[in-house]
Amino acid sequence: MDGQLRKREYMDNQEQQINIEPPKTKKKHILLITYIIVVVLLIITVAIMHNHKTTPKMSNNNTVSAISAASVSITPSGFVPQAVTVRVGQAVTWTNNDKSAHQIASDPYPKDNTLLSLNSKTSILSGHTYSYVFNKPGTYYYHDDLNPYTLKGTVIVQ
Repeated sequence: MDGQLRKREYMDNQEQQINIEPPKTKKKHILLITYIIVVVLLIITVAIMHNHKTTPKMSNNNTVSAISAASVSITPSGFVPQAVTVRVGQAVTWTNNDKSAHQIASDPYPKDNTLLSLNSKTSILSGHTYSYVFNKPGTYYYHDDLNPYTLKGTVIVQ
């Protein structure tokens, strides 16, 4: 009987070790994996944000525009402000704050040929921007090629 009691105590002890150790180890592994995932996600987020802040924006004529001299908001009712003034070599950045797409084009409509390089080649989607560096003095009239009769603006380059 004493042998059976010892055997039973040994088996109980083994079951306790089996039942106690794996959950602790499993919890440690889960915490370690969670920690690694969080650290990796933080590193990726920081890298993306750093790249987004430091990547210079290319203007339509492939020159880097560090800072836009003027900003124009594209709204459903028009360009705000409707006229902007910049210096030679400065950029104007249009930001589409409308749900609809827009496309910057040089006057006159439909030729769009006063300043061909001003014309955005593709539509500016909602939330996106388009920049252009003006390299010659003058007054430039433009319109939204998708709404040419209602959305018009002016850039004065000094």
